[in-house]
Amino acid sequence: MEIRKNVLQSGVVVMEVTGRVCMGEECRKVEEALCVFAGAQGGKVVLDLHGVNHIDSSAIGTFVRCFTRIKNAGGTLCIAGTAGMVDKALRMAHLDRVIGFHASANAAADSLAK
Repeated sequence: MEIRKNVLQSGVVVMEVTGRVCMGEECRKVEEALCVFAGAQGGKVVLDLHGVNHIDSSAIGTFVRCFTRIKNAGGTLCIAGTAGMVDKALRMAHLDRVIGFHASANAAADSLAK
């Protein structure tokens, strides 16, 4: 699993994750990247999952925890680029009812920049 951080001119932080996000070290790294580095000051964060091919229930819990921490800090988190089993798992857990979902990181960043 890899995580790349990109800060756009609008101030939106795009965290691009690739590979598998599963229980253990991978979830810890995602949480650290999202909550500590990206959302600590209540920023606007896009979690770009277009390159993720597998998640488990621990990853879903990690995304919810990060969403809550970023929101409590005054920021916003949205998810972009989900497909296949990742999209199905997140929607089955009803994350799309709580966290904004977008087709692409660009669409998500545009919505947060407004």
